[in-house]
Amino acid sequence: MFAFVFLASPALKNIWGTGGEAELSAKEGDSLSLKCETASIMDTKVTWYKDDKPLSVQLYPSKTTLDIKKMSVDDFGVYKCKVENPLGVKARKIKVINGENKRKRVPI
Repeated sequence: MFAFVFLASPALKNIWGTGGEAELSAKEGDSLSLKCETASIMDTKVTWYKDDKPLSVQLYPSKTTLDIKKMSVDDFGVYKCKVENPLGVKARKIKVINGENKRKRVPI
């Protein structure tokens, strides 16, 4: 499980690494859970994106946790969690790559 922590004036805790984008390896059929937490007592809006497109609330009813029960080819890509409150906006990205593609290929 990975988690973000956003404080009153959104500030990120470096849970997915430092820098602009972290990377996570998964395989088809795996389950994946990405967490985006806020510690703010203020009303916050959490929006999830995949490849810069907002994800449907109907597909992912929990605002702070993105759960994928069984990874498919279409689930690999760049996910972004964006948190907004009256004091600002913060976002963090993680690239989910297909771990099966990391295997060494042996020439025949």
